[in-house]
Amino acid sequence: MNKIKAIIAIIIALVLVRGGEVQAKTMDYSVNPILPENQVKKGVSYFDLLLEPDKQQTLEVELENLTEKKQTIKVLISSAVTNASGVVDYSPTNLPLDASLKYNIKDYTQAPKVVNLAAHERQVVKIKVKMPQTPFDGVIAGGITFQQEGQTEADNQAAAKGISVKNTYSYSIALLIRQNEKELPAQLKLHTIKAGQINGRNVINVNLQNPEMAYLNTVNVEATVRGLTHKEVAYTYSNPMLQMAPNTNFNLPIPTSNQNAATRVSEPLQAGKYELEM
Repeated sequence: MNKIKAIIAIIIALVLVRGGEVQAKTMDYSVNPILPENQVKKGVSYFDLLLEPDKQQTLEVELENLTEKKQTIKVLISSAVTNASGVVDYSPTNLPLDASLKYNIKDYTQAPKVVNLAAHERQVVKIKVKMPQTPFDGVIAGGITFQQEGQTEADNQAAAKGISVKNTYSYSIALLIRQNEKELPAQLKLHTIKAGQINGRNVINVNLQNPEMAYLNTVNVEATVRGLTHKEVAYTYSNPMLQMAPNTNFNLPIPTSNQNAATRVSEPLQAGKYELEM
């Protein structure tokens, strides 16, 4: 593929991150965020804090060991990213951070690296958050992830047989900090368009960027890649519910396959010129 010409017209709606239940349980331990008084949105399963510049606050999350055995839980802080499915991910990933990210929440948060829980023990984990000194509009978004450490007896038996298996459980709580509730104008930028592969299938990767300190929710995307050199070629993509975290980018994969076929067989991408309409 020598050249791609892009035409883009995208309608977007800006809303806040979705809420959920106040408590989450895994098979081995439970995680319960204790929401403070300065929580912007009540009755949700994540932190959304209103703080003045340079102010500090200690957050609390209650962990409970639901088993008869000692549990070691790792605590990880990460900046929110947008994955290839168009979903905000608050857990640690290998995705690169966007160039527009001015405040990485990892730099403004302190948490213990591990928490040890005795059998059926409850423990409140304290996490310190400090707001940047510089005033800003918008939101800094990240996540607090609690990840189980260690192997179960079944894992050890599998390892003895030469099978590499490890069962782990993790739960991520979104952590949003803001200095005011002002809504920022939505922006969505188109960057690179390149041929690529996902799981051995050919795709057209369209890189989209949200450069603002605000969420983009319910982004409705309709895209078509048409061949200009080979006019019989057309690849389509449709998704009415994409979401992007503040100051992130991601590669939206448009498959080079027949969307109406029962089995989506990847087609070879022929050299030539293509046009993207989105």
